[in-house]
Amino acid sequence: METAYHEAGHAVVGTLLGGRVLSVTIEPDRLEYPDLAGDIEVEWDHSRYSPQRLLECEILTALAGPAAEILYQGGELRASTISAWRSDWAVALAITDGLFPTRDMQMRYLGKCCGALREKMNSDTWWWQAIAEVADLLDAHETLEGEEVAEVVQRWIVRG
Repeated sequence: METAYHEAGHAVVGTLLGGRVLSVTIEPDRLEYPDLAGDIEVEWDHSRYSPQRLLECEILTALAGPAAEILYQGGELRASTISAWRSDWAVALAITDGLFPTRDMQMRYLGKCCGALREKMNSDTWWWQAIAEVADLLDAHETLEGEEVAEVVQRWIVRG
């Protein structure tokens, strides 16, 4: 179930930030990606965002998977130290190259992003309910189309 929460975190946050989830799965192609526990495809409309805002949305979406999984497990957010999430952390870190000139500045920014995600997931019940519902659907069906994720998110926005 941890992987379902992880991928649901990516999907819900990506959707909330304006991305279009194409698909999300907890059963990726094992022949093509033997080490991947889950996979998500998010499309961004570059005309809707400034270059900086687009990078910020991509970073938050990358870090949302580890944040959701850690919160599901009841632990603290330390994505940079968990080997299973190194790819998400590496994606986020690579994106910060376009925002900050030094590694120290990049790491501080990512720490702030992790804290903001954790705070939002802890304080806004409807965010967490949307993540939980998408995780339950992933656990039951293994793969969801983006429209299914968008419907869940929209339903919880209305309730929130």
